[in-house]
Amino acid sequence: MAEWLCRGLQILVRWFDSDPGLQQRVHENILNNLMPEHSQYEIPQYICKQLERVPVQNTSALIIDLRVVKDNYRRLKSILAKSNVGKCLCAAVLKANAYGLGYTQVAQILLGDGCRDFFVADIAEGIKLRSVVTKDSNIYVLCGVLPHTEDLFFENNLTPALIDRSQIEDWHNYAKTREKKLPVVLHFDTGMTRTGLSWQDALWYVNRQDIRAYFDERYIMSHLACSDDEHNPNNLKQIIKFRCLKRIFSNIPATFSNSKGILHGPEYHFDMVRVGTFLFGLTTRMDKFKPTMQPVSIYAKVLNINHVKPGCPIGYGASYICGRFSRIATIGIGYADGILRALSSGYGEVIISGYKAKIVGRISMDLITVDITDIPSELVCPGQWSTICSPELNTEEIAGKMGTISLEFLCNLGDRLHRMYLS
Repeated sequence: MAEWLCRGLQILVRWFDSDPGLQQRVHENILNNLMPEHSQYEIPQYICKQLERVPVQNTSALIIDLRVVKDNYRRLKSILAKSNVGKCLCAAVLKANAYGLGYTQVAQILLGDGCRDFFVADIAEGIKLRSVVTKDSNIYVLCGVLPHTEDLFFENNLTPALIDRSQIEDWHNYAKTREKKLPVVLHFDTGMTRTGLSWQDALWYVNRQDIRAYFDERYIMSHLACSDDEHNPNNLKQIIKFRCLKRIFSNIPATFSNSKGILHGPEYHFDMVRVGTFLFGLTTRMDKFKPTMQPVSIYAKVLNINHVKPGCPIGYGASYICGRFSRIATIGIGYADGILRALSSGYGEVIISGYKAKIVGRISMDLITVDITDIPSELVCPGQWSTICSPELNTEEIAGKMGTISLEFLCNLGDRLHRMYLS
């Protein structure tokens, strides 16, 4: 009897080994019995309704909740109101197409909440922004007056942040030809060593009444180099230098702090702060106050599912080898869309049907592969949306795994992502 039983078992084992499909079904049944009944990471219904509107030809989508941007702006204004009797303005920094999220949509939602001061990096950005904001909005261009751009500033009502002595002289000469006082911001370097007027320039300028007579001096400004580290001694060194400048130019309003500079206290706020990262929830340090929220979510479609044996290589360079019978989902997004290769081989993850799944193999230009073996098979199918970035997989966390910062992550998001706005 024992001999017949052993032979029967040997036949069953050979049959099992020769049928990968049977092995996979047995493996899935075991896993499915171990899976929890539900997960906390399901895509919200209001997002699902938006994803239904994505054109069928698109494999990825970027959803930007402008309501969150507006709420973040209101929270920041409430902080400033408490610190400076409501006199400190809150300007929006919309460089690099509002950090990749769309200057048109972001500017319009902020205009509706009373924002009238905007900062951009260069003249081209300023011209684009002027076409979507109100006539009474102030647009400050951080690169200053470049050669032969004076007419562009004048015609588009842009205000340059003058960053060296030659720019002061050029803008002054242009003002004389126009016989008008022209607006300026005087940008001083207090420790960034990047752009900005020197202390010697300040001493030279303060007595040049012939030049100042042609300038509408809107602000003096500087920029914190270490604002994300509140204990860095350079912050104190910079504000001491800036306060010395403020004594020299006591009749000109001042702007010193970016988003993270706000957290150092009212003495850093002056007459206006310039917020960018906090508008888009790109920090965790706002927990000292009411936290700002992330308005960005990224989704991508599952394209196909592969059933593979142990030892099967995945992706370019065969950098990942499956150690078990596995189900591998291929998803339609890659480094051309801003999902950098640094997230390859287990560093990154996605969410599918509420369950987190590790990225395995190298991320390629258009595709990523994820291990969905531990997700019930009936919950994953081609055409289904996976979550790449969300409040559960936030930009700070993803950027950290990429070895970069959340600003760079957002600015690198590619054009293939189908952009949608909630307002």
